[in-house]
Amino acid sequence: MKRLRSLVIILVMVMVIGTQSVTALADDEKAVSETAGIIEIEQQKEEEKETKREEKNADEETEGETEISVELGQIETYADVDVVASGVCGENLVWKLTEDGTLTISGNGKMNDYNRFSKDHFLYPYRQQVKAVEIEEGVTYIGNQAFAGCQNLTEIKNWGGVTSIGEGAFMRCDNLVKVELPDTITEMGWNLFNSCKSLVEVKLPDGITSIERGIFESCEKLTGIKIPNGVTSIGDYAFRGCISLTELKIPDEVTSIGYYAFGLCEKLTEIEIPDGVTSIEDYTFAYCSDLTEIKNWGGVTSIGEDAFYKCSNLIELKIPSGVTTIGNDAFRECSNLKKIELPDGLMEIGAAFVDCTCLVEIEIPNTVTKMGGTFSGCSNLIKIQLSDGLVEIGGHTFWRCEGLKEIIIPAGVEHIGALAFERCSSLKTIYFEGNSPTFHRQFENDKGDTMRCENFLGVTATVYYPYENPTWTADNMLDYGGTLTWVPWNRVTELAIVLEATDKEYLIGSGVDAVIKCTGELKDFVSVAVDGYLLESTSYIATEGSTVLTFLSAYLDTLSVGDHVVTLNYTYGSIDTVLTVYEKSNTTNNNENTESTDKTDTDNTINNDKNVDNNEPIKKPEDVNNTEKVENTDKGTATVTGTPKTGDASTLWILWLFCMSFSIGIMTFAVKRKFV
Repeated sequence: MKRLRSLVIILVMVMVIGTQSVTALADDEKAVSETAGIIEIEQQKEEEKETKREEKNADEETEGETEISVELGQIETYADVDVVASGVCGENLVWKLTEDGTLTISGNGKMNDYNRFSKDHFLYPYRQQVKAVEIEEGVTYIGNQAFAGCQNLTEIKNWGGVTSIGEGAFMRCDNLVKVELPDTITEMGWNLFNSCKSLVEVKLPDGITSIERGIFESCEKLTGIKIPNGVTSIGDYAFRGCISLTELKIPDEVTSIGYYAFGLCEKLTEIEIPDGVTSIEDYTFAYCSDLTEIKNWGGVTSIGEDAFYKCSNLIELKIPSGVTTIGNDAFRECSNLKKIELPDGLMEIGAAFVDCTCLVEIEIPNTVTKMGGTFSGCSNLIKIQLSDGLVEIGGHTFWRCEGLKEIIIPAGVEHIGALAFERCSSLKTIYFEGNSPTFHRQFENDKGDTMRCENFLGVTATVYYPYENPTWTADNMLDYGGTLTWVPWNRVTELAIVLEATDKEYLIGSGVDAVIKCTGELKDFVSVAVDGYLLESTSYIATEGSTVLTFLSAYLDTLSVGDHVVTLNYTYGSIDTVLTVYEKSNTTNNNENTESTDKTDTDNTINNDKNVDNNEPIKKPEDVNNTEKVENTDKGTATVTGTPKTGDASTLWILWLFCMSFSIGIMTFAVKRKFV
């Protein structure tokens, strides 16, 4: 029984263990089944990826699957592990972009030209991944806009065999800092480095002959650049907007500088224009706000519109002889410009000096025939001398010249344009020297309406016109928008000796001519007298400006030592000045011992000792009865009366001694006869 019980227990235990084993086996089979399913799914996914990869490779191989060497004129594809992209960029050129951002161009010949906005550009999806460019030997040309817009490009490692670069090839490469172009390059296209905002340093090749249009435009950090000596032209916009450019030497070989070439170069302080340049184009130096000096004008004959617009630190301006025209707004808003010297030969001035608010005084050369808008807005202009040859005062010429008080309109002026003197609120006196000009009376506005011209709007002034001139009629003498009082007059030039241009002394025997200058016009000059005696025209030379008399030394040597009154006679009056004549030697001992106890004689005798000691001129004794009037401030009119002084005063003393001796002799003879 016990054995049977033990056998039953063993049987039950075997059954329990078997049941557990079957259950565990079932669980294991289920787990294996699930794992197999997952593996199968992953394998399917991998197979799908591989299929796509193979399809992609097949597409790339379709573009260039034939693997032949470039030397044979065929294309080689890359299988580098780190290549991001590759392709063709020329008939015999290929490119590759690696993971480190290096773009390599290799092969033989020229790159294709591109448009950076086109999806056909070879770098269209990869442009921002390019950090460096390496051009291998054999590449001779970089195409238009080939690397334009590669904003992360920082260096060009190698230039290969490049001899020319197309337009805009590196434009808008914002992080390009330094460029050194090899001397093999002889041609560079427009806008090559346009808007490379970080570009600081550039070395140009020696072989180029021109700086093309816009090549460095808006390179805001470029501080300086050396232009090779072989360059003969600088194109439009070449350096426009290089706001950090402080110095630049333009080679002597340059003969043309383009439109806006240096506009907005705010830090440029001085310029020197080569002799071969004959024209400064429009806007060439506009907005160069730190420009203080134009050291040389070269061979310039014309200055274009807005050429120096808003060069606000120009203070003095001397425009060279040879310049015949100055365009509109050429020096507009040069707000610190105080002194302008215009050349003889200048023929026409447009609205050149608009809003030059520091300009106070200016003289217009007599060669100028036409002005228009020239000094509009020059609010501090007080004095102006117009050209005698002026024919036309165009519209707005003196608009808002609020400091102008008086103006003389030359006789030759035939026309005064619209609004020529509008808002000249301080203008009180206007002189017309000639016939009545025509006044611009009306114009059409933008709507086509006829509008009346208010040439003197805001002006209250007295206007003088030539007396008995039949061209001045009631039809001409209107208010023209202002309050004008018309008065006839007979104007002559006020006579005055120009002391700073007049010689006051002459040394006998010096051989140096003496000059006297008077404000009177030469056309009104009649004659000249010295001590009341009219001179022959052979004794002097008369020239204009206004009247300049040059007395010849040969005549002056005939005058006695002392003061001589020189009288200049004009059709409407005379004026005097004094010329003092010295002896060549300071030895004046002839009269040293001459003294007189008679008070009258003392008054008429020169104290020679005093004059010698003080090195003063020895003056001739004055006639006590002389009523002559002499003015050496010389303003207004003067006349000469009294005894002429020409000749030697010693004759009078000899005559006096002779008479005294004769009288004593007579008296002695009479006494002797009386006693005999």
